[in-house]
Amino acid sequence: RTAIPGVFGAVVALANGACTFSLQSLAAANVSLSVRDVKDPSHAVASKAMHNLRFKRGAATRLRVRLAPGARAVAGERTHLQVIAADRYGNSCVDANEAATGVKLPPLCEVTVDCARVNSKIKTPQSGDGSEGEDEDEDEDEDDEDIGRRNRLANIERNGVVSVVDGEGMLWVTSTVATRTVPFWLLGEPNFGAADSDVEFLHTRETPFFLQFEPSTTAQIALTLADNDTVRVGETLVIVVRTEDEFGNPTRGWS
Repeated sequence: RTAIPGVFGAVVALANGACTFSLQSLAAANVSLSVRDVKDPSHAVASKAMHNLRFKRGAATRLRVRLAPGARAVAGERTHLQVIAADRYGNSCVDANEAATGVKLPPLCEVTVDCARVNSKIKTPQSGDGSEGEDEDEDEDEDDEDIGRRNRLANIERNGVVSVVDGEGMLWVTSTVATRTVPFWLLGEPNFGAADSDVEFLHTRETPFFLQFEPSTTAQIALTLADNDTVRVGETLVIVVRTEDEFGNPTRGWS
């Protein structure tokens, strides 16, 4: 019996010195496979690794949101996001090391990026509810657009309008929230002008892109209640003393 370490952790049985197995990956990446004997680990059986196993990305049939390569999301700082062409699983089709074959995206399109509001009820990954949910606090038809913009968890420059050229567009956002992930999504339908395309949005309101901002540098020491429940007379009140950035996000202090 031979173990296949990694994602699968499979154990296979060799018959007459050979066996076959199948694997599948949704990520475009280089993979190395290796095997080891698990029936009797005391046997010094050599393992010959298989290198340069390449899972290639599919054709560009989606538009998605991502944090720009090399960028950091820090509370209070302008953060560079991108809207890019991707395959159905979200693998980038525009990175320098990727061939442009199979790209179905017209050379120019315009999309709009939006994000959750302050009182958003969208489920987040850390809540254990997955990536789906609804933003229930805002009315899509509200007349005062400025109120909606102010209530966003992040300020999106140019009101979220992004021009995607040859499968890549850029936008800048700023958020002061580092205590929860901020969901971003693409609105409406892709606007390709006169061109026809079957490209769809990967990140929608139902399946958004979640971005976790880091707290800024420590700027203050604050007091906060350990529990938001009302404390009655005679009960113990627990107060937390913590370091925060200038926006009230907890930090690791000066150490």
